[in-house]
Amino acid sequence: MQRSDLERNGSFTLVLKLKFKAAMASRRVSQTILSDSTHLLSYIRINAIGFLLKEKDVRHPEEITDNITNDPVFD
Repeated sequence: MQRSDLERNGSFTLVLKLKFKAAMASRRVSQTILSDSTHLLSYIRINAIGFLLKEKDVRHPEEITDNITNDPVFD
């Protein structure tokens, strides 16, 4: 192998390493966003149940909870 081939291979390896690191960082960011979104939806669901319990007849709270948890918006 000539020196220029080694330099190209080294550059190519460096590019692959950088792309891999960028992909892993992007994956971590995506997982963090997904985790934060899940927490936010849980918070919204809890507040919505609390609000509906205040507004509705409290004798049958399981019906209210079932209606919210079966709503596709909260899935």
